[in-house]
Amino acid sequence: MEREHVVACFCVENLISLATSDPSLLASRYSVKDLRTCRSSLDDNCVVRMFITFERVLRTYLKDRGLKIPFKAKDLIDRVSTRVGVPTGDSLAVHVVRDYRNAIVHSAIDRPPPVAIADARGSLCKFLSMLHR
Repeated sequence: MEREHVVACFCVENLISLATSDPSLLASRYSVKDLRTCRSSLDDNCVVRMFITFERVLRTYLKDRGLKIPFKAKDLIDRVSTRVGVPTGDSLAVHVVRDYRNAIVHSAIDRPPPVAIADARGSLCKFLSMLHR
């Protein structure tokens, strides 16, 4: 997923550079501004996709054990965290990613500070690594 993100960023950034020099490359349907908007949303899209995958793993974890699966992501994280014994700090780090994801998906006006892709990956992977204790 991250590799796809890097490739998409590379492609859009290069197209911005090319189109800035030669706007005819975009025909009349798109503008350099459209490309910049696209580029600015790629990081957020990657965080959202990571969180979707994370959430799917947690739901599968509970389902495979015949346990009730909470509807809300917060409750899902808390249930798995309690069951597995995830340290509070690691659980809170995942909630920071969840809050940021919620702000993106629900177009929140008061967005929390951005979560870098590497930080999101680190928090989510650390939490998931505790499922196999």
